[in-house]
Amino acid sequence: MNPLIPSAISAIGPIVLCLLVIAAAWIDCNTFRIPNRLVGWGLASGLVLNMALPAGDGFFGVSPGALGIWQALGGAGVGLGLLFPLYLTCSMGAGDVKLMSMIGAFLGPSATLTIILLSFILGGTLSIVIAARNGKLRLMVTNIYEMLLGMIIYIPMAGTSRVQQPRQSAGRMPYALVIAGGLFLYLLSTPLGEALFV
Repeated sequence: MNPLIPSAISAIGPIVLCLLVIAAAWIDCNTFRIPNRLVGWGLASGLVLNMALPAGDGFFGVSPGALGIWQALGGAGVGLGLLFPLYLTCSMGAGDVKLMSMIGAFLGPSATLTIILLSFILGGTLSIVIAARNGKLRLMVTNIYEMLLGMIIYIPMAGTSRVQQPRQSAGRMPYALVIAGGLFLYLLSTPLGEALFV
């Protein structure tokens, strides 16, 4: 068998993932929503591709290929588990949490954690710039303080599962666009990214 065939087949994973994330970002920019159907099909695709494609060290790895079902489930769990508390504090929408879980199903736990961190850095920086530009930096800091206080005090004492939304918003940002940026930054650090962009 031609040694390039497994690599070419494994390229299906990154292509499908990038198309799904671009579609989610586009829809989120226009509607501030990410369709459940999109992330549902994406999650299923990530799991199936990691089971069905030739094995390797990840779709963006040195030896491109599938991670296997357990790594895919672990990645989905990391995406869901780490971002769900932000949904409870009204800091992030449910669609954004599900989108990161979908990405995890494609890339596994380690890559998902890296993308989450890159997305936080990118999202935090953009939030500060946008709030400062709109004269709402003080309001943003107040909202963050109230949400953190609510997470620490209000949820345990009131027995509720969710913090109330801030009375006044400092603005909205389509977070799927930030997640797409985090994925792109991660891609740049991989062997595939180096081959494509360096």
